[in-house]
Amino acid sequence: VSRQYMWGAAARLDPQKDRALAAYFSALTAAAASDGDKELATAGARIYRVGIPAANIPSCVPCHGLAAEGGGGIPRLGGQSYNI
Repeated sequence: VSRQYMWGAAARLDPQKDRALAAYFSALTAAAASDGDKELATAGARIYRVGIPAANIPSCVPCHGLAAEGGGGIPRLGGQSYNI
């Protein structure tokens, strides 16, 4: 799985916004935010773990880690708030 899936969104950011987002996300704790719709969170967790094979959408785990911790240039997803 490649990082290219996120490139389209990130490529449009200007350097100042890019740095501001990086600072914001790096300051978040890895604990689940638990502030979103529980049904959507359950569906999202499944997609995170196994992807959507029928739609050729890969799991997020290989790049973002088992606990969404990221690493090695891959952003951490754990702890992001639904209300961002």
